Amino acid sequence: MTKGLVVVGGILQVAGIACAAWGIREVRKNWTDLPGIKCRVERRIEIVRTWVRHQLAHVFPSLRRDVTVHATGAAVFGFSASGTPTVSPPPVPEDLSERAEWLVARVRELRERADRASADHAELAGALAVDRQRLADEVGRLEAGLRSKLSDLAGGGLRLQTWGVIFLILGTTLTILGAL
Repeated sequence: MTKGLVVVGGILQVAGIACAAWGIREVRKNWTDLPGIKCRVERRIEIVRTWVRHQLAHVFPSLRRDVTVHATGAAVFGFSASGTPTVSPPPVPEDLSERAEWLVARVRELRERADRASADHAELAGALAVDRQRLADEVGRLEAGLRSKLSDLAGGGLRLQTWGVIFLILGTTLTILGAL
C-alpha cells in the first residue's frame, strides 16, 4: 500500500508540474507579445543572413545591384556603381521662349492636378465620415468579442496552473504518507 501511494504521489507530482508548465505557457502565449524560442532563432538567422549578404557585397562588388528610381515629372534619382547617390534634373529647353511656354504648361498642369485633388479630397471626406461611423460600430463589436475571448484564454491557462498546483500538493502529500 505504501509503495502504491509513493508511485501515485510521484505520478501526480509529475502531472502537476506538467500542468503548471503548460498553463504558464498558455498564459504567456496569450497575454504577451514577447517572441518565443522559435521566433528568436528565426530572427537571429535572418540577422546573420543579412550580415553575410552585406559582407559578400563588400568582398565581391559584382554582387551589388544598381538601383534606379525614375520619378515622373521630377528629377531622376539613382545610385552609381560605387554606391553614391546621383541626381539628374528633368530636361528643360534651352531657348527662353520655349522655357517660358514649358513653365506655363507645367503650371497649368499642376493647377489641374490641384483642382482634381481638391475635388477628390471633398469626395473622400464625405465617404470617410460614413466609413468612420461604420468602423466605430465594428470596433465596438470586436472589443466586446475580444473581452470575452481574453477572459476565456486567461481562464484556460490559469485553470491549468491551478490544477497543476493541486496535483503537485496532492502528489506530495501522498508521497509523504507513503513514506511514513
